[in-house]
Amino acid sequence: MADNNSKTFDRTLAVMAVFAALTAVLALVAALRAGETPVQAAEADETASANIELAEWEITGDLEVPQGELTITLSNTGSMIHNLTFENGLRSDDVNAGETVSVEVGELQPGSYTIFCDIPGHRAAGMEARLVVSGDAG
Repeated sequence: MADNNSKTFDRTLAVMAVFAALTAVLALVAALRAGETPVQAAEADETASANIELAEWEITGDLEVPQGELTITLSNTGSMIHNLTFENGLRSDDVNAGETVSVEVGELQPGSYTIFCDIPGHRAAGMEARLVVSGDAG
């Protein structure tokens, strides 16, 4: 009987050791996450997004965005093919009517950017707007 009690005691110690090890791992993970500096947290959050719609003969949507790595969700709600072009040369692929695409623009400095559709005749017909990037990170 004493041998049986010894085995039960050993199993209990083993279970307690497993729980102690799991607790130590969880505490380590929590400590590592808590060690993130405010600068690291801010850098991770410095992204911006905008939803922009293209249609005959307008560009509408989120035309004011915070500074950060900009991603544009570009929707062609018109009936013709369109694209989004920045005056500095950045250009999306052509977007067919009814399609939505994601465009990784990258980091834009604060300021005002002329955007337009460069399909022949579309800019002249009014498909031009200003995208304003504020100095506030997103």
